[in-house]
Amino acid sequence: VVITIIGILMALLFPALNAARESARRGQCINNAKQIALAVEVQTLEKGKFPKHLGNFTDQQTTPVTHTWPWIARVMRELGRGDIADALAANGTLADRTERVDLLICPSDPPINQTDKQTSYACNSGVAGLDDSPNQGVFHQTKDVTPSFIAQNDGTATTVMFAENVNATYWTDADTASDSVYQQALIWDPATAGLNKDKEPATLSAMHARPSSKHSGGFVVAFCDAHVEFISEEISYETYKKIMTPKGGPLGQTPLSEVEFRK
Repeated sequence: VVITIIGILMALLFPALNAARESARRGQCINNAKQIALAVEVQTLEKGKFPKHLGNFTDQQTTPVTHTWPWIARVMRELGRGDIADALAANGTLADRTERVDLLICPSDPPINQTDKQTSYACNSGVAGLDDSPNQGVFHQTKDVTPSFIAQNDGTATTVMFAENVNATYWTDADTASDSVYQQALIWDPATAGLNKDKEPATLSAMHARPSSKHSGGFVVAFCDAHVEFISEEISYETYKKIMTPKGGPLGQTPLSEVEFRK
């Protein structure tokens, strides 16, 4: 009888413990995203524009070399990793970097993903197949998006800065000839596999450049005013499109109220 009672108690206890652990992991992920969002905000306010999804940087070697860096590499100093920022400034070759940056890794990600150079977060690069218009997306390759532009249009509090993506890979990945855009960025793609869906695809495509996580029921999203929320995976795709665009009017979108996506 005693053994049976203990078994019943353990059966009741384990789910509660697992739920508590996941709640703690989700809380840590939210904190990670907040620190990254603040780092991007600091640099954005200093430079007057958001970092590029992939942008050129010229290092400080005797014979300077121009490199292509992804967005996270550009905010290492603001993330408190001056050691990485200094090393990149001296020699901007990303392939030489092997540092693990814990802030960039969601603790709920599978252990196989929690390696050196890993990141769990992808920036908002707008609509698949369109040019780098500031009307759609925030982190582009050819055109700058400013916080004032977003504030004057759809609003920084309802425009996505970045979100979790379980298919994100390395913060050092800047190969423009590969599928790195699907691993470093979020893309609003009409052919999407769905938010938080198809988490372990055989091959990556624009379908997988979407918010997704190993959390139950949703994913962590940072907005352009640097606030962070846990968004339900049940959010409508129509609403998701709206929060991806700094100025949705030219894309045929109706205005989004600040509370619409929290219903």
